[in-house]
Amino acid sequence: MIRFSRLPLLCMLAVLPVIAAAQTTPDFSPAEKLINDAIARKELPGAVLLVGRKSGTLYEKAFGRRAILPAPEPMTVDTIFDLASLSKSVGTTTCVIILIDRGKIDPHEKVATYLPEFGKHGKEAITVEDLLLHRGGLVPDNPARDYVDGP
Repeated sequence: MIRFSRLPLLCMLAVLPVIAAAQTTPDFSPAEKLINDAIARKELPGAVLLVGRKSGTLYEKAFGRRAILPAPEPMTVDTIFDLASLSKSVGTTTCVIILIDRGKIDPHEKVATYLPEFGKHGKEAITVEDLLLHRGGLVPDNPARDYVDGP
């Protein structure tokens, strides 16, 4: 089974302290380890890690394979990915991390503190952290019959 949901967040969390420290020679080994471990567990065939600033690219490296079938192909830094709905998790996670960094959101606080309408139907105790780590207990996709009477 391939599970991608946590890897972008974990890599982001591994890389953020490196970027914030503004070291002369950044150490991206924590992010590399996360990616290599996920490949070893067969959670994904490969990945590209790219870290940049306004001044340009700080780090760029390809890991694993971009194709397994019909023939294995190594990952390259110029591999084009179909991100599909990853924009929600990557974009939202980035924004939430910025708000946490600015002290506007507490990851341990209940989501309903910020979005009162969210705190209904058994979701009252779900925290921001629960959502970021995909452990809030929400279904990934509702069946079409749930929308017969509207959203």
